[in-house]
Amino acid sequence: MLNLIQDGNIQDEIIFQVRLSLVHNSVPQLKWLIDNVKSSSLMVWHEEGDSVVTEDIMYISYKFPPNTVYFNLNHDRFQLLLDNYRHFSKDKVDPHVMIKDQRAFKHEDWWKMGFHRQKNSVLPSTVCIILTTPLVYLTSKSKYLSSSDVSIQGRITFFNRDNREAESHVTGLNIYIRPLQYDRFDNITGIRCFIGFGGEIEVAGVNLPDSIENFGKAARVTPTHTNCYRFKIVDEGTQILFWVTSLHDCTTLESVSDPDSLTPLLTVPIPTTLLSREAHPFVIKMEDVKRQVLIDELRIKQS
Repeated sequence: MLNLIQDGNIQDEIIFQVRLSLVHNSVPQLKWLIDNVKSSSLMVWHEEGDSVVTEDIMYISYKFPPNTVYFNLNHDRFQLLLDNYRHFSKDKVDPHVMIKDQRAFKHEDWWKMGFHRQKNSVLPSTVCIILTTPLVYLTSKSKYLSSSDVSIQGRITFFNRDNREAESHVTGLNIYIRPLQYDRFDNITGIRCFIGFGGEIEVAGVNLPDSIENFGKAARVTPTHTNCYRFKIVDEGTQILFWVTSLHDCTTLESVSDPDSLTPLLTVPIPTTLLSREAHPFVIKMEDVKRQVLIDELRIKQS
């Protein structure tokens, strides 16, 4: 939809219409669209006879400012709910909404690096972010010491907007730990944690000085039709712990729940020559342009 609007060079105000009975699992996507289309708003309408989760009315009211969403409910009970609680909707949403809200991508915590002026290279929102090219990457504004109390975790979904053939062990997302240099997209130095489109998992040192011995491990998880993965990385100083699990459900509201605690998929010892007492940021970058990635629930946790 965004490409269609941009290709048509539409400058007028746009109102997107959505049927209330169909929004239960689509609010984040709609919020992303409204955030990325200038001068746009949402019209929510109800068709008599539709089955509706009443909490969805509150969900929309909670996520969209009043000046960006309009309702045509044509239903006395739904309209009464909206009139009474529109400005207190936070108290009436599904509990999963608040869990998702706590994990939402916070764009103010990250720098855009590289050729960030390239059109559509980064598509941020108050709910998630989409990366489309390795020329542009994200760097956390805060820096962190290696500690078992610090983790970076999130959920990623790969999609093929340009209908390209993925390359095994290449097409995917990199999360760099302890980057020593990260001012150039093609020469980031540090510990690379890779999640491939096809479920390939790898931890290895990249572009490090010759004085540091090679290290790394690789594994694989079975991908699902959703091309969606949840990950967690902990840098304990002497070793990297890397959790990755493939998800069958990434689009429903209920999928925000964490899976059961898992044993780390990879435990990778770090050479003593790479041990550091300095604080470093986290860097997130695509490896190629053969897939795009949606990142949500991205957060850095400190226990």
